[in-house]
Amino acid sequence: MANEAPFATNFSLTFVRGYDMADSAVEVLRRDDIIAHQHVDAQSVTFCVELPTTINSVNPIVGARRVVEAILRLHS
Repeated sequence: MANEAPFATNFSLTFVRGYDMADSAVEVLRRDDIIAHQHVDAQSVTFCVELPTTINSVNPIVGARRVVEAILRLHS
């Protein structure tokens, strides 16, 4: 049964979220935080951003179409 056509198809799931990084609720290290320190080479700093699934009721935008519309500002 596992080799029959309906069961042999591979699927790939993709979830698209677009975060408004200007939202004050997004608390991440930013370039201005680093360059304020004269003894730190901003080009040498690396870090990982781990955003939660939900920041608030409007952030992030979920779904490829809605993310593209927000980027292109098709709907306000």
